[in-house]
Amino acid sequence: MRPILTTFFWILIVHTTLLDPRAICSQDIPIPASHFGFELGADGRLASWDQLVTYYNRLATASDRVEVRELGRTVRGNPFLLVTISAPDNLARTDRLAEISRRLADPRGLSDDEVGELVRDGRAVVAVTVGLHSTEVAGMQMAPGLAYRLATANDQATRELLDNVVFLLFPSFNPDGHQMVVNWVDSTRGTRYAGSRLPDMYHQYVGHDNNRDAYMLTQSEAQYFAGVVYHEWIPQWYLDVHQMGSYGPRLYVPPYDDPINPNVDPTWPRTITISPACSPSQRAPTWRSPCSFTSTSCNRTVASTVRTGGCRFSHIPGRVAGGAWRTLFANNTSARMPCSPRRPATGRPCSGT
Repeated sequence: MRPILTTFFWILIVHTTLLDPRAICSQDIPIPASHFGFELGADGRLASWDQLVTYYNRLATASDRVEVRELGRTVRGNPFLLVTISAPDNLARTDRLAEISRRLADPRGLSDDEVGELVRDGRAVVAVTVGLHSTEVAGMQMAPGLAYRLATANDQATRELLDNVVFLLFPSFNPDGHQMVVNWVDSTRGTRYAGSRLPDMYHQYVGHDNNRDAYMLTQSEAQYFAGVVYHEWIPQWYLDVHQMGSYGPRLYVPPYDDPINPNVDPTWPRTITISPACSPSQRAPTWRSPCSFTSTSCNRTVASTVRTGGCRFSHIPGRVAGGAWRTLFANNTSARMPCSPRRPATGRPCSGT
């Protein structure tokens, strides 16, 4: 399974950096530029959410590798989509593949032989979200080209990928905010305000903090996502695509602070440590440190998030990864979380950012 996920990662990288979608041609499946009327990523141009929804539906109509499902409506009434891409044989049995993925996520009670049979019959499940923070526009403008490539390419690597992976693409985590950004860009084009920051927050209720709704799930968008990722599929790999601002890069690497997730074996995250980003003595008690908890204590009933050295780093669902979804629990319940050995009990409840 690991080589397949690695292959998917490199296809994602190659697409977003090198591949011209026009190099892959299918007369029945629309090239993004022909649908949108401009090359996605062109300076000063953004595809609207209505245009994007129409495009994904066109892909699903024309390709037997693509399925589009409306999970519900956003706060402002826009459709919230899940685009599933895989080989046709896999799409024909998604219910069974999701069941296998859920069972492998919690294999208690299964013998080694039963686990092996499920692994052989199942497929690797990859989830990718884009557009969580709506002014970080690159992800949403990249995704149609990636979907087009997976729907049309017939090289051996892509065919192998589609045969072995179920790709769950959330083409916008915040359609409302994206449309606000598009409206601002369009309305200011050619004026003195062209290129300026959107003078509003891009979610009606939680603004920039929509990713911090992961632990409470108050908004419909977070609920739709959680239903698919933490209850229906439980993917083995999850990437939340962000975009750095224009005033300096931010690079974060493991190790991650404890606790990661009560549903994940505590020895597993240690195997992905890249470098000691900070030592225990450097872990300050404020959230502004990239190696600290958002809370001042953690000896009470917890429904909180953490700020870690892994901020904005891809993660397997359920594992905390900073700016990506920082969900501590696989369902919307609070649980008793033991204190980190580095954080003394103070008697105060944990609190999020």
